[in-house]
Amino acid sequence: MGKTGKIVKLAGGTMTDIARGDINYYGKNINTYAAISVNETGKEGVFFGSPTPAEPMAIDLEPFEYTIYHNPVFKTKAEIAAADNEPIPSFINPEGEPDEEEKSKKCVVRFKAKSADLKAGLFGFDAYNKKLDKNCKSNLVGGRTVTYKNAYRSIQIHGEDYRVPKMSLRINRTVTLELDKTLKKEEEYANIQFNTPAGFTINPIDKRGNTVPLVEAIKVEISCTTHGAAALNAPTVIEVLADGDVAGAIDVWHPVPKTITVRQAIIEAKGGVNDTDLIKLNRKTSNAVLNSYFSAVFDPALVDIRLLNAAPEVFDLTAIPANDRVKQLFLNGMQATMKQGQTHSVKANEGDMDTFFNRLSQLYGSHCIALGRPVDPNHLSLLFTNMDCYKEINGTPYYTNGITKSGISIMFMDNVKIKPHQEIPHEIMHGAGLPHAFDETPIKDASKTHFFEQGATDNYMDYENEADRKHSWHWQWEKLYNSNYAR
Repeated sequence: MGKTGKIVKLAGGTMTDIARGDINYYGKNINTYAAISVNETGKEGVFFGSPTPAEPMAIDLEPFEYTIYHNPVFKTKAEIAAADNEPIPSFINPEGEPDEEEKSKKCVVRFKAKSADLKAGLFGFDAYNKKLDKNCKSNLVGGRTVTYKNAYRSIQIHGEDYRVPKMSLRINRTVTLELDKTLKKEEEYANIQFNTPAGFTINPIDKRGNTVPLVEAIKVEISCTTHGAAALNAPTVIEVLADGDVAGAIDVWHPVPKTITVRQAIIEAKGGVNDTDLIKLNRKTSNAVLNSYFSAVFDPALVDIRLLNAAPEVFDLTAIPANDRVKQLFLNGMQATMKQGQTHSVKANEGDMDTFFNRLSQLYGSHCIALGRPVDPNHLSLLFTNMDCYKEINGTPYYTNGITKSGISIMFMDNVKIKPHQEIPHEIMHGAGLPHAFDETPIKDASKTHFFEQGATDNYMDYENEADRKHSWHWQWEKLYNSNYAR
């Protein structure tokens, strides 16, 4: 009702109209065709008379053609057309089933993490990103067996590819994820729910935080009380089930956390009794400050950073005795890397930075030996200097905020544009074995799981993304967790 045009009824078998009352047909002309005969019978006879007008309908009629198919014995589109000599409309597909747009029953649930939670490092969350896939330069390198997209497990939901996100989770910590649901008609499903693995608590909630059925929820709280496998490829799988069919999933990694030990020191290069820059440097590198930096970045990899010293030890270069020939030799080598006429500004070219790093590392190592506390090869070393390191190109300064090699990280804390909360963890991640997230040279890129266009990500190991850094990928969690320095 409500449309005007042509109604065609075709049957591959028998078609029956049954009503408790009358069956009325109204039309300008009503035509009945039969290949053999038309049979009409009535208990009291068959009557033909003047047409009775249809009941008035207050409906705007639109041109429309509609065909009803009654096909109790399944036949394909071609078979029906051949049998009835009637063209089949295009909205019936060759298998005789409705097109995708005709299907109404569909349930897909996807998971999202809030940006603020990722930046705080409350848990790790890594989902496939189409935009990032387009910027993945390692996809174009021949010989690689795993593309960026295939780094995420694939399942099929309603015939569509669903890439399962990964989450890292510490026990006894409750995290909240947002739910993005595609649900055409909830009444078509008798039951939509999470499967709940042993040791997990899963609580669907509404915008006020009240527990509600999953079909009404916009978020979900997840926590666990038991550790899982250490291998990232053996996660605990949480699924959404809609009448028993998988409608969404997330892989949860929750092994026993590991610890990386870091020995921290301040390299005092300026000296002086009332040394205000040393006071500032002590404040910037206190254990409380450093722990807040490391927690936000390393917690998603389930790695704790243990600071070896209660406070950074101070190594005063100005107090090296003039007759200590070995240390003075290293000191002179460092001084040769400084900009002309300056004593605390390292030239930012590869050769001078390498020389500076090597001489300072040797100087610090000999200092630790003299104290009876040599550098432990199982620990990372973090050295803070009150120096700067930059170069100018067309009047614009370009800063090198840190250098890391062989488990030793040196920070240039006097740089104007240093962001310690990002740069310090960045260098310690280098020390633990993580490369940059962008393409560099073929030799460097060969050891990278995946790499992208520089500045295209929100990853801690990228450049030119300081405003957006908040994220690490699951293959980075795995490298950090399995680092030679992680215990």
